Amino acid sequence: AKDFNLLFPPGLSFFTFQSLSYTLDAYNKKHNGAKSFSHYFTFVFFFPQLIAGPICRAKDILPQLDSDQFKFQFSMSCLSKIIHGLFFKLVIADTLHFLISPVFNPTNLNSYNGIDLWMGIIGYSFEIYFDFHGYSLIAIGICGFVGLKIPNNFKLPYHAVSVRDFWRRWHISLSSWFRDYVYVPLSSGRRIFSMGNFAVIMLVFSLSGLWHGDSELFLIWGVIHGSYYIFEWVVDIDYLEIKSIFLRCALRLKTFLFVSLAWVPFRSESLEFMLEFYSKISLISFSYLDSILPARSLYLIVTVLVGYYIFVVLERRIIIKESRAYLILLLIAVVFFRFGSFEFIYYRF
Repeated sequence: AKDFNLLFPPGLSFFTFQSLSYTLDAYNKKHNGAKSFSHYFTFVFFFPQLIAGPICRAKDILPQLDSDQFKFQFSMSCLSKIIHGLFFKLVIADTLHFLISPVFNPTNLNSYNGIDLWMGIIGYSFEIYFDFHGYSLIAIGICGFVGLKIPNNFKLPYHAVSVRDFWRRWHISLSSWFRDYVYVPLSSGRRIFSMGNFAVIMLVFSLSGLWHGDSELFLIWGVIHGSYYIFEWVVDIDYLEIKSIFLRCALRLKTFLFVSLAWVPFRSESLEFMLEFYSKISLISFSYLDSILPARSLYLIVTVLVGYYIFVVLERRIIIKESRAYLILLLIAVVFFRFGSFEFIYYRF
């Protein structure tokens, strides 16, 4: 028997969803359709956001294609987004990838302590954020140069106080796509606190996992999030209404640790590795602090702290306006690029 290896274009899952949203919204009369095939082709295959999003809606993009704004126009704001995106990817995400990759190598797992595994989990949480958000910023910046406004895909996701809050902030275009085209139609007429509604929620998260790939690991990742999402729904506590700074910080830490632990199947190469990884997390020896930890984890901690500071500064719109500052960020990104770069994580989905 012959083995058949199928080749799929990069970004298949993204432009498939974009095409589906076009068709469904046209059927529901949410837009009037593209005026020409070239406009439709541009909407579906526009290169800046084709590979890793954000997933755009026709009602937002098509009117812009028809306007006089769809032309090249220089903008310092767009340039700043591109530079920040390059810095996030080349300096922070790729550095974290270099530092934590050995932790997720199945052949090395037995040589690592629980502290290393925790560092690997936390490092990957920030790696995937800076990698993905970096791409999104570059895409938003490039689109801005030709007069197109596309939606922001992130809103301080690791500041979320609950998993439900997290999914309002992480990969916003994907979560809103599943909400509008899967959850809302299937949950219509169902009681909020019903097994039918919970089944729809679990279906949405399972499909979200499988959207990333056909591996059971992505399905497990989706089920983990779906299960906790339903748990928070049943408990029915409005975490967003909590005013205590201490409680909000504690909830943010709890949510971040949950999301980080849930990334393990997402990053694992096999089900066996995932199970073994989880089983070794609690094996922490404090005598170990005197040996390997300072050599690798210190760099990891510093990279995360510096990156997170820049990330908060950017998201809160305290953006440096001096062109020299942007030049410095770009120069640092170029220097790091010379030492090697890794593909965007979401290129594979």
